[in-house]
Amino acid sequence: MAVKLGVIGTGTVAQDYHLKRWHDLKGAQVTAVCDLDRAKAEAVGARLGAKVYDSHRSLIEEADVDALYIFVPPFAHTDQELLACRRKLPFFVEKPIALSMEKAREIEAAVRESGVITSVGYNWRYMRTTNTAREIVGNAKVGIIMGYWFNELHTQKDHWWNKMALSGGQMVEQATHIVDLLRYFGGDAASVYARQARRLVDVEDFDIYDVANVTVEFESGAVGTISTGCVMPQGWKAGIEVQADGVMFELTPGKLRVTKPDVVEEYITSWHPLQNEYLIESQAFVDAVASGDRTAIKSPYADAVKTLAISLAANESARTGKVVALRQ
Repeated sequence: MAVKLGVIGTGTVAQDYHLKRWHDLKGAQVTAVCDLDRAKAEAVGARLGAKVYDSHRSLIEEADVDALYIFVPPFAHTDQELLACRRKLPFFVEKPIALSMEKAREIEAAVRESGVITSVGYNWRYMRTTNTAREIVGNAKVGIIMGYWFNELHTQKDHWWNKMALSGGQMVEQATHIVDLLRYFGGDAASVYARQARRLVDVEDFDIYDVANVTVEFESGAVGTISTGCVMPQGWKAGIEVQADGVMFELTPGKLRVTKPDVVEEYITSWHPLQNEYLIESQAFVDAVASGDRTAIKSPYADAVKTLAISLAANESARTGKVVALRQ
């Protein structure tokens, strides 16, 4: 039987990154949806043949679902995950998972107590190029990891992304993917030091940092850096470079360049809907719910908490000017 899914939030992330690919999602059916924008939820519900609910609470408490997808902005994480744990409902949640460690730890504890299956939308972990890089590096000692995330400015007035209290800033909301990749290749982090600034943006109601440099010290002794900015004239670019013992690589979406002492290799991923990392991560989650086998899930909630800790520590370091030690 198909896994019955409830979708909380039917905005841009849900529709443009996930739902549009779910016609290829095997063994699942969306049976319930909700959104603060009722018209938007009804449009999605009609398209998918799903029942529309007035709120996430009514959906979680009343809907006939086997698992949840939570697609809400950072500031809108209230009790969705906690209610899911109370009902023993597995859930997939998009990043970032929270705006404070207190909230993330509360949910982490509830997940641990309930034992529910969880997955967080760190889709870069599911890219073929990322998996290839992991295989190539293997157990080699990592020395340094350099990451970057640059994009155009969000100029829409009063958009939640432009407000630190609602988005957490670029380090939390966007560059979290790069933070997560640093952890994926470097292991757990020990401390964070950051300098962030507002240098180039002159937009009303914009109070996040528009440029940043972050240094991460890993428990292994490796070091990492992340540079971010949201002031590109146009376009978007992101990636990481890793130097390990006997090998280095540069990883960007769809491309991996590997340098070894005797050869340079390039791997380029051609686009195919069944190979899309958003679809792959959802298939891994659905299969886990159906079978109980979680091994294909690359970012459960407890792991994502460690990524959030780095991003929030970067913001704290930028405020205080001090190195922030992390508690694992």
